[in-house]
Amino acid sequence: MKIALMPNLSKQNAHTYTVRIIKRLLELQCEIFLYAKYRDYFDIQAIHFYEDFSDMVRECDAVITIGETARLSMRQSMPLRPQSRF
Repeated sequence: MKIALMPNLSKQNAHTYTVRIIKRLLELQCEIFLYAKYRDYFDIQAIHFYEDFSDMVRECDAVITIGETARLSMRQSMPLRPQSRF
């Protein structure tokens, strides 16, 4: 499973919790994606960094926000692609 993480590193302990989440998701054999602006904060080889936020979200199966990052700008927000119906 491909997971995009959206940490708000200005929040207390957000970096610590993000590292813990990354390690756990890697144990579960997930692929981890982060926006390129976080490259300097996470020195973990298995992370995929994307320059384009929209491309990153399209690539992933899920997005996890950490530290109250739910307020994404309209530029970053996008509708989810429709899922097939059973």
